[in-house]
Amino acid sequence: MEDKTYTYIFYDMLEKVLQLSENPSRFGEFLTQQIRELIGAKTVVIAIKSETDEAQIFNVYPPRRTEWC
Repeated sequence: MEDKTYTYIFYDMLEKVLQLSENPSRFGEFLTQQIRELIGAKTVVIAIKSETDEAQIFNVYPPRRTEWC
């Protein structure tokens, strides 16, 4: 039973991610909200890091914590 629940949650998130793939800001907002709900964190930060550049903040949830980053 538990496996079906996780499968449903995964596919639900995947469907929404694919819908938002053309809008990076909405995608980042959705993803940080989902991560926060799943793991129960107070703040979620997504950072993008390439091999040559420094890390850049992609999204913070909740937005009021943006200054903290």
